[in-house]
Amino acid sequence: MNVESIRINLNNFLIDFDNLTKNSLSQRPLWQLEEAIKSSSQNDYDNIKNLSVNEKILWLVVNNQHPFRQLVAKLKNKIDNNSELYELVKTVNDMSNGKFLDSIGVPDNSIYSEIIINLCDDLYKD
Repeated sequence: MNVESIRINLNNFLIDFDNLTKNSLSQRPLWQLEEAIKSSSQNDYDNIKNLSVNEKILWLVVNNQHPFRQLVAKLKNKIDNNSELYELVKTVNDMSNGKFLDSIGVPDNSIYSEIIINLCDDLYKD
């Protein structure tokens, strides 16, 4: 397993994921952005509601709770902190399991499907 290659793949995935999210959010009406913020920030909404549209989009990207993105960020954090290799291998195996993707609700036709599949394929190769 080439750890540096995995680090690069994970970083590229997070960049692509966040860009897809940004593009998707930028096409939504303001009221949908505000509803998404309300459901994610419950206590902080008063501070966030006065942000510009671009700042609201950025807030949603930064606070994205998508389960696969969280798992990739967790794996990248483990690599960045030099975690034990067996933990990394287990996490990669979990991520590349199709049943896992189904269980976290990643549909085959989501805007993220292609980059998730590509990442899992790349991680499996490494």
